[in-house]
Parts: sequence; C-alpha cells; structure tokens
Amino acid sequence: MPVTEPIRILQISDGKRGHEVQVEGLLLALQQQRRVETQLINITQPERSLPAEFAPDIVIGAGSATHTKLLFLARRFRAKSIVLMRPKWPSFLFDACVIPAHDQPKVRDNIFISQGSLNNIREKTFADPRHGLILIGGPSKHVQWSSRAMAEKIISAVDAHPDIHWQLTTSRRTPSEFLGMLPVKPNLVAHAVDALPGDWLRSQLRQARYALVSNDSVNMVYEALTAGLAVGLLCSPELAGSRVMRGVQQLLTSGKVIDVEQSTITAQSADQQFNEADRCAQWLLTKGWFK
Repeated sequence: MPVTEPIRILQISDGKRGHEVQVEGLLLALQQQRRVETQLINITQPERSLPAEFAPDIVIGAGSATHTKLLFLARRFRAKSIVLMRPKWPSFLFDACVIPAHDQPKVRDNIFISQGSLNNIREKTFADPRHGLILIGGPSKHVQWSSRAMAEKIISAVDAHPDIHWQLTTSRRTPSEFLGMLPVKPNLVAHAVDALPGDWLRSQLRQARYALVSNDSVNMVYEALTAGLAVGLLCSPELAGSRVMRGVQQLLTSGKVIDVEQSTITAQSADQQFNEADRCAQWLLTKGWFK
C-alpha cells in the first residue's frame, strides 16, 4: 500500500485566539484523514524564521490581517491559499474560502459554505444525562440584551429540570451585576469566567449532555453542537439586520437547536452529527490537490 506524502501546512496567525481556534479545527480534521506537518508564523514575523527545508502545500489563515501575508507566501511557495471567514479581497484570489452561510456567499467552486465558524471541538466520549451547561454572553450589536430578562429565563429553565445539575459560566461580555441576579438553587452552580481555568469549558463540553446558550453567544452555540450536546437557546430579542442572527435562525428552523421557552431541552436529540471542520476537510481532500 503506497505511503502518501504529508500535507505541509503553514498557518498565518494574527494572534487572535478566536481566529486560531478556527484554523486549529480544520487542521485537526485534516489530521484525522491524512498525515499533516504544520508550521505557524505570526503576521509580524519574517518568512526567514521558517525552517529552510519547510515548503508548504497550503498557506492558511483566519482574520483580515492575515490576508496580505497569506497570499504573498502562497505565491512564493506555489502553495494553495485557504482563508477562513469572508475575505476582504475578492474570493477568486484564494484557492479556497471557508465562509459562514450567514454571510450569504456566492456558490463557487472555491467557496465552502459552513454553518457558523469552524472550531477545534472534537466529539465527546461520555455524556452524563444529569449534567447541563449554561453559557451566557452579554450586550452585543446583534441582540437587545437585558440582564434581568436573561436571569429570569435561566431560573425558569433550571426549575423546569430539577434532575439536571447545571453549571453556568459567564463570558467577558456579561455585565458584572448579572450573577447577583441569580438566586441560590440546589441544582445550579454559577461561575464568573475570570475565576475558571482556561480548559474548564472544554472539559465540561466533554461531559455534559445539555447546553443552554444565550443566543448572542453564537460561537458557543456552534461549539456545543460540535461537541454533540442537545442545545437550547436563551433568546434575547434580535436587532434588525444582523447577519449572525440569520444563521442562528437557520439553526432553529432546521431543528438543530430549540428555543427553551417553546420546547423542553430534554426532548432535543443529543446525538446530532455536527462537525463543520470535518465536512470542510473532506471537501478540501476531494479537490485532488495532494498526492
């Protein structure tokens, strides 16, 4: 059986963790199917910092600040250029663009339309039916946020499922007064995000079966889906014209998530196969670019 050459991938980073997570998700998915060798270079680093013998097959990045260096190095090494998220320049300049559906990209051979942004969550191996997560965002340009209304939604959901032990975490957008609005409940433990270790959420996603997510926390919605949880939305009123909320509405319409005020989280399937990074990796490998 012939041994395939590894795919050599150069990641261009702008230093933003959210962008790096998207690239990591795709790299992990590719590693499930092919041997991969990777190098990372920051947008501020010169290309001479790369090992002399490293000639990439792919140059990849996420975030508009990476585009200039990404295209320059792809052309220098005669590599394929892959950009995650809608590029600031015309899409035909890149060999592949991974663009969320809510951005309404045109259907083209070099465009992969994803449901939400990619992430580096892998499938769970254990789900405790008595364990639920509550993931809270905060004020954003996409919703009309009310801390009081959100607290009331959480209290109703927790009371409706007394047999589920809920772990709640805030985010960096959550107003400081929010946790003080939650009463003491025997099946609810609330955490301020600053008090948690960096790997807390990833660990909880591997263990929980259910997630209640405020609808402004769009990336958390997709991460919970990728982790295989049954996902319910704690919905704040949407602001008109939000592209991101358009994607959330598509999830509701398709039944991948529910509105917890209209249905019960325990009736939602926790076994959905949702992994956009895997789907994207398969799409790339069908292009015949690699030996």
